Amino acid sequence: MAQEIRAAGSACLDIAADALDPGAASAVVAACVAEYGSVDIALLNAGQGPDMSMDQVTVADITRITALNYDVVVHHLAPLIAQMRPSATEA
Repeated sequence: MAQEIRAAGSACLDIAADALDPGAASAVVAACVAEYGSVDIALLNAGQGPDMSMDQVTVADITRITALNYDVVVHHLAPLIAQMRPSATEA
């Protein structure tokens, strides 16, 4: 997909990372800031629902799905907000 975006004339930064790892999420945000100078808007659209019959869902399944639907967003949102705040010299 990144090649198609670039071929269409747009910029694209594709980074492989474990979205459930807070350190990896911070590194993704840092890479975006390093490449583009800042992040002004973010669409955090990661998640999943149970891909099995509800009578087969376990607590472990629900825990994993909750992490994918909530933790991933939080792991990226915190460093995004931090880099969006004006620095002391900008305030």
